[in-house]
Amino acid sequence: MSERIMQNHELLHIICFSDESSFYLNGCVNRHNCRYWSDENPRQYAEIHTQHPQKLNVWDGILGNYIIGPFFIDENLTGDSYLQLLEEAIQPRIVEIIDQDPRCQDEFIHFQQDGALLHYAQQVRNFLNNHFEGQWIGRRGPIEWPALQYQGSFIEVSLSFHYGHVTHIIPYISDTGTLPPESCIFGQVLNILWTLISFSMYIKFKQVQCIFLNHNIVDKNSLNKISLRIGLIAAFGVSIVANFQETNLFIVHWIGAVLVFGGGAIYICLQTIIYLKITPVIGQWRSTQLRVVLSVISTMSFVIFFVAAMVSYRQFQGRDHLKWQQKDGGFEWHNISTLSEWICATSVMIFILLFTAEFKSIQIYEPEVSIDDGTVNSIHPSGGMK
Repeated sequence: MSERIMQNHELLHIICFSDESSFYLNGCVNRHNCRYWSDENPRQYAEIHTQHPQKLNVWDGILGNYIIGPFFIDENLTGDSYLQLLEEAIQPRIVEIIDQDPRCQDEFIHFQQDGALLHYAQQVRNFLNNHFEGQWIGRRGPIEWPALQYQGSFIEVSLSFHYGHVTHIIPYISDTGTLPPESCIFGQVLNILWTLISFSMYIKFKQVQCIFLNHNIVDKNSLNKISLRIGLIAAFGVSIVANFQETNLFIVHWIGAVLVFGGGAIYICLQTIIYLKITPVIGQWRSTQLRVVLSVISTMSFVIFFVAAMVSYRQFQGRDHLKWQQKDGGFEWHNISTLSEWICATSVMIFILLFTAEFKSIQIYEPEVSIDDGTVNSIHPSGGMK
């Protein structure tokens, strides 16, 4: 995709970026499903549970300077309902834009969708092959959609190549988000990622703590706490990388990068040791073996990334390291370093994504908030009194 953007700088203006989301009407926690029957006693309530919570599905897209949608779908999104939306709403709207804007020519329009299961339906792919032949981006499409790549990162990387801010085929991850406008997307995506990773690490800590308690495993409690602290430090490094671009504060940015990749590699190594201890209890031998492999890959790639980066910067004689050329010196070491960084980042993210299966069996409740101002009793979220 990067090569296509380099060849055609107008490509980003003729790609229809799309996504959909579900909005639940019952809130995120079951305790929100409360209905009050009387105005006289607001603490009297009846809790309502439904097998299928009410929700509204929304699809939206962006094509150049035009917004397509939003389109609302009441029923569950399936391959058939998504195909109907494409035929009756999305495609006609794209045709309208083509008729209005001479820059949008039918034979050049690209359509992007992520790797969701409903997008993979055969009837959907047949429709896209007929209307966007060779020019749609998605799972098993002419332009493959990477399953582990965030849409925000995809847009940010594309913009960096589009504006010529980076020219190297494999730049450092942060090189693609150093200059505006892509730096804005880069910073926002990484700040969100920092929050999500920190929360996931804390939930993982509490899960392991519960397993240790239930099975009388006491010799690894301190390792679990150390793992959490190192993980949170590594996650904080993501925020440093996001907010301190290398062109502004080079040293601070690289400190953040070392915290992210070095701390991330140490974190998953410690987590792997914990998994080796608890696997006889929880099973998941295959997942544990994969975690061992990922730990080795992340550690080795971090060491190579860091050493190669130090050597390459010492040999660099050029003016702009964002556009590193072979004549600038240290080019081979730079290639080794950038590739190792991507490998390290990918292995750490895959390791954390493996938490997903375990988190499905975990229930999280909103924190209890009590008020005691001398005039009213403490009120808990469940509606009870203290």
